[in-house]
Amino acid sequence: MKIELLVTEWSLLKIQKLYKRPFSIIYTENTKLMFQFKINHNIIYAKDKLKRAHIIADDIGYLCKSKQHTIQHMF
Repeated sequence: MKIELLVTEWSLLKIQKLYKRPFSIIYTENTKLMFQFKINHNIIYAKDKLKRAHIIADDIGYLCKSKQHTIQHMF
């Protein structure tokens, strides 16, 4: 019953805008700092870490298909 009330109060266009909002956030300074923090603290998981954790089978790069996919290789 609450779902019906929510749909009647909100138009479909408003719901779509609300859903798309997180995907349309502009790249801000805070985002850059978060990315830098993840790199500095070794939090970003490239294929080499996923292979060591036995999550994937190989650690070959997505694009080059010849080298190990690491953070250093990406940059």
